[in-house]
Amino acid sequence: NANLNKIFPISFKDSEMGMIPNGWEICSASDNYQVSIGRTPPREECWWFSKNKKDFPWVSIRDMSKYSIYAFETNEYLKKDAIEKFNIKLVPADNIIVSFKLTLGRVAITSTPMLTNEAIAHFIPLNNKLPTFFSYCLFSTFNYKTLGSTSSIATAINSKLLKEMKIIDPPIDLKIKFHDTVNPIFERIRSTSIEQILLEKMRSTILPKFLSEEMNINSCDN
Repeated sequence: NANLNKIFPISFKDSEMGMIPNGWEICSASDNYQVSIGRTPPREECWWFSKNKKDFPWVSIRDMSKYSIYAFETNEYLKKDAIEKFNIKLVPADNIIVSFKLTLGRVAITSTPMLTNEAIAHFIPLNNKLPTFFSYCLFSTFNYKTLGSTSSIATAINSKLLKEMKIIDPPIDLKIKFHDTVNPIFERIRSTSIEQILLEKMRSTILPKFLSEEMNINSCDN
């Protein structure tokens, strides 16, 4: 089938990253993505930070350790004035964030517009046709240790290296086909994650009340 062979090449060619399928290319991340990093307002100026969920979610590496794929709630939030004052990049929903300092290579998809600290990079597609799930799998499987040559690579990677990182780039029709295939899986993960968050909130709300009632009943029995 000629059309199938166009999507899934059966021959390979040599490249700077080794053998890759014909029709695929090697490019820099900045060829396909707007690459930026987050910021942290001065910690001594505590008025920029918030616990109010009506403010903007501000992702840290600590938050990313709790995510499976989707970034939902954060431990801290930033006020709108902080975004304007410190020119902090707002990452739209359904885009990729990657930790690159201290903890290397944690990847998540933003579930809502979010901010991050300076240890987390953002990869926002330059082409709206670039599917989110393809990007997630691309950055989840990338070997970040190839970006540096020092023993302290987790602190040596910077935005320049991230923009120049070499990635294998399949044709757009294959990316879209991949997205369509895995979409039900990712949507199920998303809905399950939301259900888990809601159940945890219910547990945190109901369990203390239940224990309190149980203690009152036991006290009455005595």
